[in-house]
This record gives sequence, C-alpha cells and structure tokens, in this order.
Amino acid sequence: MKRSYDEFLTATDSRIEGAKRIEKALKELGNGWEPASEFYRRAKIAHWQSRHFREQFAPHVVVLPRTPTSQGRIAWVGDTKLAEKMRQSLTK
Repeated sequence: MKRSYDEFLTATDSRIEGAKRIEKALKELGNGWEPASEFYRRAKIAHWQSRHFREQFAPHVVVLPRTPTSQGRIAWVGDTKLAEKMRQSLTK
C-alpha cells in the first residue's frame, strides 16, 4: 500500500501529532478553560512538549501573572474570544 508524504510526516514528526491532539482538546474545551497541567493531560502531551505549541496556539493561551505565592501560570482556553476577554481582565 502506498502512503503519502503527509502520512510519513504525521507518523514521524511528534509536533504534527501533538498539534492535532491540541486542536482536539481545544474543541473539547469549547467555551471553557483549563490550567496547563490539566490541559496537557486532556491533550495527551507531555509538559515539556508544550513549548513547541504555545506560539502556534497563542490566541488560546492566557499567561496568568505571578503572585507572591506562585510563579506565572498558563491557562488554555477553548474559545479565542474568551481568551481575549480573560487577558483584558488581567490588565485592569
């Protein structure tokens, strides 16, 4: 059976598979959000892999500011309009 070059890339490049998993997880979130650790479990990607995808999916990522008790954290948001609204509320 012949396979296409795209099938080869999908099978050998974890970034392509990871992006597909993130797209699926974002659809599952719908109009909600999750902290990064929960989102990575949902998307079935390792935390260290996330750096490959934050720029690609930047409209879905909200960086929460540092506080005296925690370092800045990341939230993944299913809807880009909600993500923008969350970012705006953080700057007030």
